[in-house]
Amino acid sequence: MLINSLLSNADDDRWQEFIDELERLNVRKAVVVRRSLSSLSLKLRGFLQRLMSSHTIEDLTSSILDFQANIIRVTYRRKIHSVDPVREPAHLTALEYIWDASKLTEEQQPDGPYKWRKLGFLTEDISREFVEVGVLGLDCLVDLHSFLLFGCGR
Repeated sequence: MLINSLLSNADDDRWQEFIDELERLNVRKAVVVRRSLSSLSLKLRGFLQRLMSSHTIEDLTSSILDFQANIIRVTYRRKIHSVDPVREPAHLTALEYIWDASKLTEEQQPDGPYKWRKLGFLTEDISREFVEVGVLGLDCLVDLHSFLLFGCGR
């Protein structure tokens, strides 16, 4: 319930920091605890088992459904958040990772640089290329490159 409340009321200034911390702590996995108790640490597993036994199934179901709705909001917010490598260092880092992982070289052509089109984008305006998918699309592309290179996500 606390996480749901925080997700619902996090202000814009600290939103991304909060979401990043939830991802770092792998909160999604803890919420689906019934299926994945064995993969959690003993301390966290014991805490969650005590917490679950003190609540009715209806309380837990309601909280899990609220959490799922909040995760949909988080995902949508990432989709509409523009990719801006000039103002957002994390976006620039992600794009550099994608480019470096491609092992391609940038070329100069009469109409300008030929870099991102080599990877299949329509233009060299990389911010415009992510207009429809936002930061969510950028993160998915980074994860895809990580998977292809190392067989796992970031």
